[in-house]
Amino acid sequence: MIDMFNVQAQFNGGEPRRMKIRYLGVTLRGLKDQLDEFNQGVNPVDTRRVE
Repeated sequence: MIDMFNVQAQFNGGEPRRMKIRYLGVTLRGLKDQLDEFNQGVNPVDTRRVE
């Protein structure tokens, strides 16, 4: 069974965005990479990354 988690991320001081993340043994680094990829899709001109 794959667990789904609701998470909320705020990019660049904007409105928080809610999304579902599947838990498949993801590391913190992997989650940061996924959030960076999501942010690039939402706002391609933004060069900041999740810290």
